[in-house]
Amino acid sequence: LLRASGVARQNGMLALLSGPDLALAPEAHTEMAEVGENQLPAFFRNQLSHTVSHTYKYHGEGARLSVRPVTPERRQGKFNAQIDTLISIGEVTLKGAVSIEADVKSGVLRELTLTLPGDLNLLGVNGPSIRNHAISPDGEAQRVVIEFTQELDGQFRIELNYERIMLDGSAETEVPWVEVEGADVEHGRVAIEALAALEVQPGRVEQLSSLEINELPRQLILKTTNPILLAYKYVRTEQPILLGLTITRHEEIDVQVAAIDAARYQTLYTRDGLAVTRAVYNVRNSRRQFLRLSLPADATIWSAFVNGRPQKPAFAGGEDAGPRDVLIKMVNSSTAFPVELIYATPGEAMDHFGTVSGRLPRPDMIVTHTDWEVFVPHGPRYARPESNMDLIAHAVVAAVKDASLDLLRAGAGGIAGGEPLKLDLPTQGLKFRFAKLYANQAAEDAHFSLRYVDESARLAGAWLSLLAVVMVWGGIVLLARARPPQRNPFAYGLVGLGAIIALVAIGRLGAAAGPPSALALGIGLLLGATLIARRVFGRKKG
Repeated sequence: LLRASGVARQNGMLALLSGPDLALAPEAHTEMAEVGENQLPAFFRNQLSHTVSHTYKYHGEGARLSVRPVTPERRQGKFNAQIDTLISIGEVTLKGAVSIEADVKSGVLRELTLTLPGDLNLLGVNGPSIRNHAISPDGEAQRVVIEFTQELDGQFRIELNYERIMLDGSAETEVPWVEVEGADVEHGRVAIEALAALEVQPGRVEQLSSLEINELPRQLILKTTNPILLAYKYVRTEQPILLGLTITRHEEIDVQVAAIDAARYQTLYTRDGLAVTRAVYNVRNSRRQFLRLSLPADATIWSAFVNGRPQKPAFAGGEDAGPRDVLIKMVNSSTAFPVELIYATPGEAMDHFGTVSGRLPRPDMIVTHTDWEVFVPHGPRYARPESNMDLIAHAVVAAVKDASLDLLRAGAGGIAGGEPLKLDLPTQGLKFRFAKLYANQAAEDAHFSLRYVDESARLAGAWLSLLAVVMVWGGIVLLARARPPQRNPFAYGLVGLGAIIALVAIGRLGAAAGPPSALALGIGLLLGATLIARRVFGRKKG
């Protein structure tokens, strides 16, 4: 003890402190009296950071005190616990997300012990100042001891997650409960949700009270986007808590997770037989990885862009894949994004007359609106197109340059630059526009065919039609002038040959040779019928 020299009377006080790892315990004292901690001066007591375990007051020079260091006794603080649990029921698993809010009323907490059913798999424990957690079996249950790096007081929260495997597919199960050991009062709330096509009904309910959904805490509701099916609250007592659930499993129906709001096609046909198609899809996608397109067998892909960025398509594999089934990688977006594809299909060069035809690729997503613009060379004469789509309009678009030359220049520029092709198709010639709702849901692909004949073939068709008219008329005149009526093979052959020429002109040249050939056939049939009637009535009269 410190003493001042030359002082007639000395008084003093002494305090023994207790820290978290070391304390001083008195062994013997002389001429000292133990007093309460409140007798320490306030200015002195306020400077102490540790707990005062003993306080002594002494007078005179004979005061003595001996102490020994000891490990302080760790006393667990008193606390209450609020447990909020979200139970998520899936096809084969039951998952629980538990939030434990501890409210320390006195003292401090150096560790927290939880009790869980033994068939649960603990997935993780999170919270403030956690050093580690240890799991040990305890009969049919398991104990989880959570150690903290420091003494905790006030309020703090512990989060843990667990799961239970339900491979037997049973129709009934019990909700597992987490119990906090040492809590003076334990309150709890539980919410039930389903992660699959399951119907969940309550079975046995003991020591639980129903709870409205709006009475659940916000942090519990924010843990899920699914509807809360059941909610209960409880207060832990000596009676066990029981919540049995009856689960009815239903077969899920696949729904569309991706769709094409609008599909726009532009196809340019050149005289040398090249057909270049530009397809733009407005796609909304939530979980699909690829867009699959069934292209023509001889199609060549020139470029592909997804949401403005170049993509490298891939040919689909597998037994159900076609020879030109193309896969384009998608992005996930609730708003529509563009997917652009340009491909070329070789065909027969346009001759004096023939047919131009085409088919649209079939996407593996539902397409709501389909719009198809077809550009054919200006000059030939075209019949009305035949299609399983609706013809919206057709018009002549002025030609500014040769289409095939423009495409070749664009392709050469893209290859030389080493960049993906970003092409705009020349819009020239005669445009036909088709449209249809849900075009790719029909039994056959969207298609069209267009018969054509150029100017030279149209003139040839007119001359053939005129020749057919002359031949039919000549044969009929020969038959009519024969008296008395007799068989004239040459006249019959002339009429038949003229009819054949007229049929060939109509069949091969179409609209260009149609009117005169039809006229020739009509006259031939009419005069032929008249001649037959004349012969029949002439024989009866004779």
